[in-house]
Amino acid sequence: MNNTLKVYFAHPINVYNTDLEARLIERITFTPELSKCVLENPNTEAHTRAYEARKQTTTDPMVYFEEVVATCNALVFLAFPDGKISGGVWREILAGSRDKLSLFEIFPSGQIWHISYAALYPPTRPLSREDTIARVRYPDGSPRPF
Repeated sequence: MNNTLKVYFAHPINVYNTDLEARLIERITFTPELSKCVLENPNTEAHTRAYEARKQTTTDPMVYFEEVVATCNALVFLAFPDGKISGGVWREILAGSRDKLSLFEIFPSGQIWHISYAALYPPTRPLSREDTIARVRYPDGSPRPF
């Protein structure tokens, strides 16, 4: 049995490969409650390959990331600056709630709050898939800045 503690970092894709992502990852790894955990970042080549493979076999490839969340002990999520949550991050949060993972919200400043799932209800913060895409990509498909 694997006793490794893991924390999943749920964040919008327009934060991938940015200085902000690097700063927040560093912050997560130095947070006392999370410092002993291995960080599970969806922004890796392995996860991208697995997600793309899942797209070939299902109409809902996001299930792949929900399954990854289920292997973790905690989840840290980043919302947009206005507090709205991307559709994908929201699905990852819901997956974490099913498995009763410890939940943390991280802010662009690096501040982290340990919060309850009840604090996210009623769910006025999640965006639809379409609204999320509009926030993270320009019409030509290139990424919008966070």
